[in-house]
This record gives sequence, C-alpha cells and structure tokens, in this order.
Amino acid sequence: MDLILARFKEFSPLVVVAAGLIDGINPCAFTTLTLFISYLTIAKYQKRQTALVGIAFILSMFMTYTLMGFGAFRLLQAMAIYDLVSRILYLAVAIFAIILGLIALYDFILSRQGRGKTEYKLGLPVFIRERIHAAFRKEYHSSTSEDLSRNAVGAIITALMLGFFIALLEGACTGQLYLPTLVFVAQVPELRIKAFSYLILYNLMFILPLIGIFLLVLLGVYSEKLSLFYREHLDIIKLALAIIFLGLGFFLLFNL
Repeated sequence: MDLILARFKEFSPLVVVAAGLIDGINPCAFTTLTLFISYLTIAKYQKRQTALVGIAFILSMFMTYTLMGFGAFRLLQAMAIYDLVSRILYLAVAIFAIILGLIALYDFILSRQGRGKTEYKLGLPVFIRERIHAAFRKEYHSSTSEDLSRNAVGAIITALMLGFFIALLEGACTGQLYLPTLVFVAQVPELRIKAFSYLILYNLMFILPLIGIFLLVLLGVYSEKLSLFYREHLDIIKLALAIIFLGLGFFLLFNL
C-alpha cells in the first residue's frame, strides 16, 4: 500500500490535471454550457457577439471557481493546526469521495446498459437545474442581435454576472470532485507549497473542455450534435469520474 501511495504522489500534478479535465466534461458542466449556447442561438446573436458573451461567461466561471477553491484551501490550511479536526475532515472527504466513486461506477453500468439519464445518480439537482434554466431564459430568451449591438458592454457584464451566479449554483455538483482534489493538494507537501498554481492548473483544465465546445459551436457545429456525441460517450466519462473519485478517496483514506 505504501508503494501505491508513493506512486500516486509521483503523479500528483497529473492527478490534478486529470481531475480538472474530468470535472470539466462531467454532466453538470456540459449541460450548463450547452444550455447557455442554446439560449444564445435562440437570441440569434452573430458569431462575434456570441464569442464576446461566451468569453465573458467562461472567464467569470474560471475566476469564480478559482476564488472558491482558494478560499476552501485557506480554510483547510487554517484547520490543519487542529490535528484531530483536520483528520476527521479528511476522513469525511475520503469516505465522501469513495461513495461518489461507487455511485459513478453504478451510473457507468447504467450507461453501458443504455438506461435513461433520469436513472443516473450523479448530476445537477433538479431545483438547481431549473434555476439555471430560469437565469438563462430571463437574460437571453427575448434578446436579439440588435439588442446586443446597442448595448454590448451591458451584455458582457450580464454574462460575467451570470457566470458568477451559475458557477455558485453548479458548485453543488462540480464541487463533488473539486473538494477531494483540494484535500489531496493539502495532503501532498510538494503540492501544498505551490497550492495556488495547482488551483490555477485545475481550473484551466476545468474550462478547457468548455472552451473546446464553444469553439466548435462558433465553427458551426450544432449543440444538438455535441449533445448526441456526449451521450454516446457518457459511459467513458462516468468511468473516468469513478476512477478519479476512488483514486482520490483511497489515497486520502490511507494517507491519514
């Protein structure tokens, strides 16, 4: 077991990269971005306008997640002086990650069997999904290309505010992987020294799939095609989530 833990530590930067990438393509993040793109399409924005609003939205999400992660990491550092409290917290996070890994594995089996997405256990809670829908609908459903042309600055500010608001809502789902990764960084001395740079790395990986999807849409790929491609490969994503959850969970559990 010591050898496995040592190997896991050796690949620690890759673990952060993998966790960020997988978090960026998990159903929570993907669903939110495709919703956003759909509403921009309904508003019939031109490509340049869509690009400006999309960049503002993704940048806002990146900054919000980074600040949330930094705040959580500072809290973990503050609690580290209380050895018993930090051990209990790390144990709780480890068990939480393992449970989520098992749930993701269950979702993987459902996906391989071709079962409906309504049966999946990991995903955005319905009430949060409805709030996100409502936020996009309010801002973009009745907007037009002419509206954005007249008030481009206002539209960009709106996108920044939406990115912040939706990042907070979505955090209930994406934070399931973010928190164990933060605890992992706090547990590995080499990472702890450069914690902020690894937070930036994680969040760059988190938004990388979002940027890729957004670029594809700007190049003319319809969001429906992306959604279909995503659904066809959902089992791989579920398996990747399970592996990273279980890996982080068992590392934290046996490294206490």
